[in-house]
Amino acid sequence: MAVFILLPPFFKKAYNKKDRMSVSKEIIRLCHIKVQVIAITLFLIFSSYLQGQTGYRDPRMSGIDNEIQQFLDYWFVPGGATVAISKDGRLVYARGFGKINNTSNKRIYPEHKFRVASVSKPITAVAIMQLMEEGLLSLDDTVFGSNGILNEYTSTSDMRINNITIYHLLHHLGGWREKPMFNSLHVASQMGTTPPPDQSVFIEYMMGKDLKADPGTSYEYSNFGYLVLGRLIEKISGKSYEDYVAENIFNPTAATSFVLAKNKPEAQDPEEAYYFSFATGESIYGDGNQLPLPYGGFDIEAMDSHGGWVCTASDLARFATSVDGYTSRPDIIAGSTRQLMITPSAYSNYAKGWSVGYNNMWHVGSLPGTVSETVCIGNKRVTFTIIVNFRFESNPNGFIEAMDKAVWDGINSVREWPEYDLFVETPAPIESEEGEVADELMPGKTEWGSVAWHGNYAWILNEKENTWYEVDKETGITGESFTNPEGALFDSRGAAWSTTNETIFTNQYDLNEGEVWEITTNGVKVNSWPTNLGNTQRGLAIRNDEIWISLPGKTIYRFDLMGNMLDDVSLDTQINSPAGIEWENNQLWIIDSTDNLIRIFDYSEETLALTGIKDIPAPYVGLRDMSFTESEMLATGMGNDIIYLLKTENSSSVNDLFAVVDMAQNFPNPVINSTSISYFVLKPDVVNLAIYNIQGQKIADLVNEFKAAGKYSVIWDCNDGNGNKAEPGIYFYKIKSDLYTVTKKMILIR
Repeated sequence: MAVFILLPPFFKKAYNKKDRMSVSKEIIRLCHIKVQVIAITLFLIFSSYLQGQTGYRDPRMSGIDNEIQQFLDYWFVPGGATVAISKDGRLVYARGFGKINNTSNKRIYPEHKFRVASVSKPITAVAIMQLMEEGLLSLDDTVFGSNGILNEYTSTSDMRINNITIYHLLHHLGGWREKPMFNSLHVASQMGTTPPPDQSVFIEYMMGKDLKADPGTSYEYSNFGYLVLGRLIEKISGKSYEDYVAENIFNPTAATSFVLAKNKPEAQDPEEAYYFSFATGESIYGDGNQLPLPYGGFDIEAMDSHGGWVCTASDLARFATSVDGYTSRPDIIAGSTRQLMITPSAYSNYAKGWSVGYNNMWHVGSLPGTVSETVCIGNKRVTFTIIVNFRFESNPNGFIEAMDKAVWDGINSVREWPEYDLFVETPAPIESEEGEVADELMPGKTEWGSVAWHGNYAWILNEKENTWYEVDKETGITGESFTNPEGALFDSRGAAWSTTNETIFTNQYDLNEGEVWEITTNGVKVNSWPTNLGNTQRGLAIRNDEIWISLPGKTIYRFDLMGNMLDDVSLDTQINSPAGIEWENNQLWIIDSTDNLIRIFDYSEETLALTGIKDIPAPYVGLRDMSFTESEMLATGMGNDIIYLLKTENSSSVNDLFAVVDMAQNFPNPVINSTSISYFVLKPDVVNLAIYNIQGQKIADLVNEFKAAGKYSVIWDCNDGNGNKAEPGIYFYKIKSDLYTVTKKMILIR
């Protein structure tokens, strides 16, 4: 019987015959193709590979974007990647590619966490070097036997084990023959313990095994050796390995995303990626079940100090830049200690937790379902981290080499490195695609909720204060506000402005069987009526004096402004958990929070039907509500203090017409006598850069002229437009081109 396989177009890339055969075999293996299958359309499977990219986008580094995407496409990665790159200690690139899990189309964002596998070893090595700095150990200390630090363990077979030192373990010179870390069932059986065995059982097991070579005489990569180093850290510090590393490495470097990996998916960190692996193994719990390798097919919880850390790529970059030997970010170990750490043994280029060479230091991690790499490029003063939630099992080495090459080629394509630092700031986006964040407004007030746009401003409900604030999308809060009417829900799920009545209609979903309230901008309820839709009604939009409300399912309900029900409208797509809804011209946008998507529909008045035309991944945090401003969607984040401007198709078409400007944070800040502001013009245009006081009043124009594309700087001498010294306080500086604005804050203290 014939088997027909329809491949996506990018399968036709010109790779060599050997790779083509390997990829073909992998596809067939992964998809479990059987002779009984008549036809399989792999395009549907691989369409998920062509996911969008997330994180701050800078055109100067588009070559990196392209190289990473080509790598993911070439190898048919079903998940994606997270990448972070620093230059001179500044994080200049933090991007996500592909999708986070196998149950939805949620994209990978830079804030997502991944297993880093053996890139955990440099972390353990740094902890050992810190203990050495404190005088709590020597690298020549023996580990086992009566004179060893772990004197509770002594060899029962090969007495050479008692000669192993900390130096030997750091350099993989322990002489071990056996590699037990992926054989937990066998270890548990041999030691007569319930599976899975803990770290102490692995050590007891290895005390009964012979060495392959004398300690210190040959290199043999050993995960077990770094498991032992983790126990040394615990014995000497009196703390758990996790706590010691957090207190002495992660907290001082603000790398707060690190957690230890768990075997079971339900125990994973909520922000952690799913690990794609189509191979299974016998359950480490000894129940005879076959489990996906990343989820109980091997015991990652036993691998804490040699392969167990989970984190964001950016935080792994924070760690790497804290031991890179440069002063741009403070190192957490002394220079002499670092030099000792990166000095290899006579038997390999592996130093203490790092491979070294050509003025670079690096480590690669590889487990079923994940591959990672961290590299410090000394000659460029660049550090990069890449983590992928997939490993190409039929050719893992080729996969890793291609991943490494993609990042190097991307870095080598950069001609100008940015001056911002994503470790400490979020620059205004340089370019945006439909549905992506074009700007973030007014962090500081918490829990923004319903939003209603009316001409030039928006009314946005602050759920913590139960107060509506008037907001200008360029300058922020105008100063106008009113308290929600008595009895109104502080978390009304949707609102819209009626241009006919000049009032706000709000969704009072949890009152009786669902209600709609009409309120004035003085906080007065002028009307209310029941919807009888129940407390799952979500979102509220107004179109042609019709109120539209969504419920989970495939129906939108309509009312006139007095509450009379009109004919409902059908959708061709199931909405699982609607949040905000809003009209953009003749298209209805619906936030579906289950999949963190914005679903966009075309509307036919003739058939009263909404037809889905595209899904846009929402910002990482999720969205509460949105309102159309005639160019962007003004949207509130789920449970945070940020208001977003999302690009729409309409505004994206305008985006190519205006000059794009950006600014770095002023320096110094706080300001005493003067401060320097660097700014960038990416397309020629008239640029205005001005200083505003906290009341929003302009006090000084610093730039107001045509500028060619390039980098500029200007000094503010802390004088106002009349030559008078500005009073101490908070000031804002804003740069504007024709249609694009960036605002930052400074403090004048004198």
